Amino acid sequence: MTKQTIFHATTTLNWRKIHGNGFKVPQPDWAHFYQENVRKKPGSLGYGLYGYLNDAELAKQFLLKATGSKEYVIIKLTVNVMDENSLNFVSNIDDMMLFRRFLLRPRLQGIIDNLRTIYHNSFKQHGLDGALIELFIRRLEKRQSVSNIDCVICATTTDLYRIHVFIPNGIEYCIRNKMIISNYELE
Repeated sequence: MTKQTIFHATTTLNWRKIHGNGFKVPQPDWAHFYQENVRKKPGSLGYGLYGYLNDAELAKQFLLKATGSKEYVIIKLTVNVMDENSLNFVSNIDDMMLFRRFLLRPRLQGIIDNLRTIYHNSFKQHGLDGALIELFIRRLEKRQSVSNIDCVICATTTDLYRIHVFIPNGIEYCIRNKMIISNYELE
């Protein structure tokens, strides 16, 4: 198990809700996942609570770009990450290769084509990537290759510049299980 510090930015209003009730971690709605009327689409790394590894400033910049809110807080979270319960697209080549093989499976191409009509990748948000990660995790869990995936880790590009740059500028965590959060406080 590895302790990591990640930073999450949110509005002051949302902070009050978190402080009173704890974090709510969005979950896939499998009943509507393959349909146009899906309630909430996944983020770039799937459904979950997002934060940046050791980078409060990047969390702040993301929030300012995404919402323009002037009333915000930065939350510092300590998370306990177990390698066997995470997908690490930063430093685990086995996870990367397994995901690549999954996406190249001929039997999945029809499902992937269907997902492409519902979810899309843009420069700011990679909803199709998130949907594919959710499908991958579901298959891993159904095949009992893993019991659960608590977080997804990936080098990502947050839109900060006047031009589109695809070089990653942070390590993003998508927390899927709030039980791995051992502590959180305002930065």
